[in-house]
Amino acid sequence: MRQLVLIANDDLIAGILNRNGLTTGNGNRWTRERVTALRSYRKIPVYRPQSDGIEPWLNLGKAAKLLGVTPKTARIVSEAGEIEGLHPLAGRFMDLQSLKA
Repeated sequence: MRQLVLIANDDLIAGILNRNGLTTGNGNRWTRERVTALRSYRKIPVYRPQSDGIEPWLNLGKAAKLLGVTPKTARIVSEAGEIEGLHPLAGRFMDLQSLKA
């Protein structure tokens, strides 16, 4: 959750968690309200888009395009540790700062 708020609002986080088969502690599907409640309880700040409109995160496909490789190649080099990046949910997003290095 702490990583996801860097890239997504509560609605999108709920969808990401549900698509990845994750449920709440009570076994329920995630909703925006449940994400908001958990975020508030854990004192996790709300998502704020960058003021310049340039987000520091890329999904795997966009990272691969930036590197001039296929998404499969980007995933392989990421998993091998050749590209350092943060993955809020394994294989879903990559940190743009690591690609600039």
